[in-house]
Amino acid sequence: MVLWREYPKGECNAAHGGSYTAGPMFLSTLRSFNSNFGIVAVLGYLGLFVASFLLMFLFPLGALALVFVGIFGLVVVVPLSAGAQALERAMNRRRLAAGSCPMCEAGSVRALPEEAGGWECPGCGTAWTVEGSVVPS
Repeated sequence: MVLWREYPKGECNAAHGGSYTAGPMFLSTLRSFNSNFGIVAVLGYLGLFVASFLLMFLFPLGALALVFVGIFGLVVVVPLSAGAQALERAMNRRRLAAGSCPMCEAGSVRALPEEAGGWECPGCGTAWTVEGSVVPS
């Protein structure tokens, strides 16, 4: 499993059979990040709550600062989640357009009928929308 390829100086990845940017390991890590993002965010805010509760007795200004960190942290968390999901869909579309399943890396995906749209992998049975997201089964 190749995560990243380095090419000799002066050569580009197009000379080696196409535009290869990231390996399957990055895509599976991104997929795992997106599927577990909600629980990680909740646990992070729960940790902030516990730290803020403890700081309330030791250093009250620290507790107040953590409240503001939690509130303004949403400004970072929400766009981070949306950006990671958009990146995953874009990488999925790119692999599907090349005829490869992003989930199992099989080289044979088939296009669904025009009214349904998207792709389906006969190997793992995963269906993909035109946007690149997985169709819930």
